[in-house]
Amino acid sequence: MKQLRFLCDYVLGGVGVLYLFTIGVLRARHRIFIQNLVSHLGLRRDKVATRPLSILPTIHVNSLLTSEQSVCLTEAEEVYGNVSTLELALINSFVRRLGPKAIFEIGTFDGRTTLNMAANAPTDCRLFTLDLPADQTETAALRLDEWDRHYILKSESGSRFKGHPLSQRIVQLLGDSATFNYTPFLGQMDMVFVDGSHSYEYVLSDSRIAFQLLRRCGIIIWHDYGCDCLGVTLALNELFASGGEFKALRHIRGTRLAYLERRPETTCPPPVGGGIFPVATTKTRNTRSLWPESSR
Repeated sequence: MKQLRFLCDYVLGGVGVLYLFTIGVLRARHRIFIQNLVSHLGLRRDKVATRPLSILPTIHVNSLLTSEQSVCLTEAEEVYGNVSTLELALINSFVRRLGPKAIFEIGTFDGRTTLNMAANAPTDCRLFTLDLPADQTETAALRLDEWDRHYILKSESGSRFKGHPLSQRIVQLLGDSATFNYTPFLGQMDMVFVDGSHSYEYVLSDSRIAFQLLRRCGIIIWHDYGCDCLGVTLALNELFASGGEFKALRHIRGTRLAYLERRPETTCPPPVGGGIFPVATTKTRNTRSLWPESSR
């Protein structure tokens, strides 16, 4: 069965290559893929030959962190797989400025980022964090990246917030982000943090789901853009090139963070009924941008 599936993929891949290098080159997303393919194969002679090109417009970190705003940093010790201290401060800054009522995180790992978001959110904010159980590694719906096993094969998810007073605001969810039933959460989130699998397939899937989770106003943040995680950069580049709302994607210079602020022209309505929050508990917000325009 596996051999037959590979043979089908092989034939389809060959047809796809013919299309990609002929009329397919007329589409921006395909030209970006070709550029990233050259980097992936090590054919580019510059120092970042193994990395895909970062094409997102950039925002300078100094424009996001101001002396007037204080954030709470907890569990400061950084281990392999965590966001950096600077990235953690930026994520906390997003939470402080937004003042969300609900946050959804795809990819818990040890829960360091989860705990920090809870520490900087309003006291009535609820944070939902989804992680793939170790026993589902071999049965994941989509391809996993080689980096992912380190983050999945751990003793438990969210070890950093277990037993912490703030854990009462955190709901740990377990499941595959590609097949998880998001129905109660759709259109309910003020903020979504995507830091799950680093494979191209999962990043595309998680990113599209993040949009469905978000209310008409809100922010999505991604981790591991523009570094050695080829799948993340390739997927976000493709989404950016596809246009639409993804055209608002921005990369925070000097970090591995990318973000997108959904900012419609009208004020945000309360979430639709039937979700995880009563309609009356959520206030409308104005739509003035929380962040400066990109620097390029």
